[in-house]
Amino acid sequence: MSSQYLPEDSIVAIVDFDNVLGDYFDIENQTSLISAINEIISVCLKVHETDFILIRLYGGWYNNGLLTNRASSILQALGSSNFFPIKKKNGKICRGKVDLAGSLHAIPDMIWPDTYTRRKGLSHIRIDNEALEKHCIQDRPNCPAHILRKFTKTKNKKCPSEGCEAINKDAFVVGEQKMIDTMMSTDIIDLAGIDQVGKLCIFSDDTDLIPPTLYCTTKYPDKIELLLVNELSPRFDLLVSDYNLSYTQYNKVS
Repeated sequence: MSSQYLPEDSIVAIVDFDNVLGDYFDIENQTSLISAINEIISVCLKVHETDFILIRLYGGWYNNGLLTNRASSILQALGSSNFFPIKKKNGKICRGKVDLAGSLHAIPDMIWPDTYTRRKGLSHIRIDNEALEKHCIQDRPNCPAHILRKFTKTKNKKCPSEGCEAINKDAFVVGEQKMIDTMMSTDIIDLAGIDQVGKLCIFSDDTDLIPPTLYCTTKYPDKIELLLVNELSPRFDLLVSDYNLSYTQYNKVS
């Protein structure tokens, strides 16, 4: 699930799957996901001329050391698609690979076994009363939002509906991704320092990735490209401008 082979002047694309591609994933219809990945390839080729692209998709792919059903479906979609080779406008061929990043690029044999976990019970929900009261026509005892807030007060809280014996931790299961930002940050720092990498393209709107991206920009000027779906906030826009971090806003596939 990881590739160590990188020809000279390669592009490596670090892709935050849920942040960038999550809206396109549908087990029943994988066409939109394939189109979105093709758009990422197209964007990469506009950023930097290359003959090889490695795309690494980061997400919660493993639970208890086994591929999740979601990861298996994505792998099936990737395996049935011919992203490469691509004939470029200059007539040359661009080759490449699309991987699910279940390991760090530098340690490909170490699969991280629990990047997806499930925990029981909802955390306590807080309500914006001022905003809710502008729209909700129910009084508090009958308002579903307030009923849910009361139900989630503790993990052992009993359902507020009369006669129901269910408790919060038995009624709800929450899926969570773990270590994804850390894995992406580690790979950003690792890959930026590899001579064969001509351009590192980071597809994510997650501002948690700004620190490692800025660090690499100071070490390897002109090597990092941040690709955003949404605009940066003015505060972050000023920060990345101060460090001359190159970033581009691109349009998702409609």
